[in-house]
Parts: sequence; C-alpha cells; structure tokens
Amino acid sequence: RTKVLTQGQLTIESGWHKLSFAVIGGNVTGFLDSKEVFNIATASIPLHGWVAIGTDGFGYADFDNLIIDAIQNLKN
Repeated sequence: RTKVLTQGQLTIESGWHKLSFAVIGGNVTGFLDSKEVFNIATASIPLHGWVAIGTDGFGYADFDNLIIDAIQNLKN
C-alpha cells in the first residue's frame, strides 16, 4: 500500500546529507541536515512502523549508516 503524505522539491548540493523523520502521534516531521523541511498531520495514527524513502524518477541513491528505530514511551 502506498500513500504519499507530502511532496515537494529541495535544491541541495551534491555530497552526503543527513535525512531524518520523527513520527509522534499523528504528526510527521522531516529534516534535512537537521533543518525542518516539513511538518504534517496524518489522517490517522500509525499502529505499526512504516518507512519509505524514494527518489525522483526512481533515480540512484546511496544510503550509509541507515538506522530505523522506535522510541518507546515518548512524552510530548
């Protein structure tokens, strides 16, 4: 199942970058190099983990030190 939550364009220089996401309750926040690039509310709170990373036109991308982790009992 695929559902695009948000999309847009960023102009970035070539090289390695840090991409991170925080999913807390019904909010999803995305960061590029520790700068917030989006913050949206989802229609429902995910009951199970979900992750998808894509590139424009399914282009080539390298990922290094990829970590997917859950934070339990997080208080707002």
